[in-house]
Amino acid sequence: NVYMIHLKEGPEPPLEQYALAFEPLREVVWGIVAAGGHTNEKERQMVLDLVRRNRQITGVVMDDFFPRPGSGKKPSLAIDQIRELRETLARIGRKLDLQVVLYEYQLVDEFAEYLELCDVVQFWTWQGPELANLAANMGKLSRLAPKARLALGVYWWDFGGKKPLPMPLMKSQSELGLEWLRSGRIESMIFCGSWLCDRGLESVAWTRDWIRKVGDQKVPFTRSAR
Repeated sequence: NVYMIHLKEGPEPPLEQYALAFEPLREVVWGIVAAGGHTNEKERQMVLDLVRRNRQITGVVMDDFFPRPGSGKKPSLAIDQIRELRETLARIGRKLDLQVVLYEYQLVDEFAEYLELCDVVQFWTWQGPELANLAANMGKLSRLAPKARLALGVYWWDFGGKKPLPMPLMKSQSELGLEWLRSGRIESMIFCGSWLCDRGLESVAWTRDWIRKVGDQKVPFTRSAR
């Protein structure tokens, strides 16, 4: 299973050549708002056309969608555009999720109206030390988005601190995520590959070994059961 997120600079169309690499996978969720919150009508239509032609694409995700609270900036799309996007996905004729990325510093009431329109909220912790408050922050998210299904985003790097993530935090977020998977509180864990997988990070090596150990465990959620 893979999330495909565009950068502002690419990929260049047509997108079909990139989708070919994902054919062996069971599920792919494709970015309809790119990294940095970049989006335009032409690119969104290009992604929707790709979704129509590829049944293993099970949803779209809006990355970096919300601004930093207090910045004076607005989300990447207006509420009416989100509603229109949901209607377009519904007309494609199969179950397609609208997912959105939310960071720990964006847990504010002003975004609740947007979260209500999303099927899945991916929760990511940008500031490494904030992982100490992960359980409390997930509780805040559950109150902000009570109807949404939740996914836990897992970084191998402290992006806010611009340094490797300490191993105790790496281990604690992973074990807590597994506990939430078992209980059904979240439906998935998402490990952000980006440019980190081949940098020799201890957190990456530990995660590979950890997934080998726990990856065969059964958890409550399956797409076919929805």
